[in-house]
Amino acid sequence: MGKATSKKNPRLKALEEQLGGNTVQMLDRLMREVIRARMAASDALRRLRTNSDEQALEEFRRARQAVLHHRQRLLRVLEAHAESC
Repeated sequence: MGKATSKKNPRLKALEEQLGGNTVQMLDRLMREVIRARMAASDALRRLRTNSDEQALEEFRRARQAVLHHRQRLLRVLEAHAESC
């Protein structure tokens, strides 16, 4: 029987090189980053509710931006993986 050859999507390959590791490792790491960012945003929102000052608001904005950033990175990897399937 012939050996199955897998041709990686160039986009996925570039992401693997950029982020390091294989697809499963990347997805695992990115999911953990999304979860961490969401927890930080939740904590920042809690602080904002108790301390409604400018610093708490800025912390919450930064935390929400981090969530969006990590979600976008995760989505790029998932899209590239879906294209290669």
